[in-house]
Formats: sequence, C-alpha cells, structure tokens
Amino acid sequence: MPIHDSALVIRTDTAVFVSSVPETVSLELNGTGLKGLAVHIRVPSAVSGSDPILACWVHASSTSAAASTDVIIASRTGMVKAAEYIVPFSTPLRAIAVRLDVTSSTTTAFSKITADIVENVGQDWKRTVEFH
Repeated sequence: MPIHDSALVIRTDTAVFVSSVPETVSLELNGTGLKGLAVHIRVPSAVSGSDPILACWVHASSTSAAASTDVIIASRTGMVKAAEYIVPFSTPLRAIAVRLDVTSSTTTAFSKITADIVENVGQDWKRTVEFH
C-alpha cells in the first residue's frame, strides 16, 4: 500500500460522481525523481447505469498549471468498479494534470472515486533519458 500525502490528493471520496464529463486536476510538482511518481486510483463498487469504464491520463507542462491539452506522459484505460489501480509517470516538467473520464456508450458514472499522487514503490516503471 503506497504512502499517501494529504497535499497530493487529486480526488477525495466525498466528491460527486465522475461521469462522461472529464474531470481534470492540476498539481505543481517541479518534476519527479528517477523512479517517478504514480497516480493511485481506488474505484469503489458503486456505479450509476450499466458498468462504466474509467480512463486516466497524466499530462505535463513547464508552466505552473498543466491542462488536458498538454502532452500526455502516462495513461491507463479499462479501469472497472471495485478495484485499485496504479498509473506510474516520470517527468522533469513543472506541473502535471490528471484527467479522469468515464468511457461508455450509455449514461454511466462512478461514485466516490479517490485518486492521489504516491511514490512509485514496487510498481512497474521504465528508465528513460531526460535532458534538463
């Protein structure tokens, strides 16, 4: 279980449903270490409509606030209810934006998804060359 820092919370379980309208949250991290960081997503079993599928994209920017239009540095799709997921990422850039979206052909939503930035401990990661 990753260690959670209250300053790096993307989404709490008290927030409303995540539906087909994408939700984007930006955080200023000033880059990551060699092993990078990860988005830890917990998807509860409560859903609205037929079984929705959650997708997560991590964007990075050299400005103080990243947006969903910035370069994608990590992603994970196919996340379903009642599970936990890790989305590892590494970047030398200043800020990241985490975008959560429900993909489905019908009107569906998840209730009380939580997401936060954690250390990438014991998870898959890749070493890439980064020029600063």
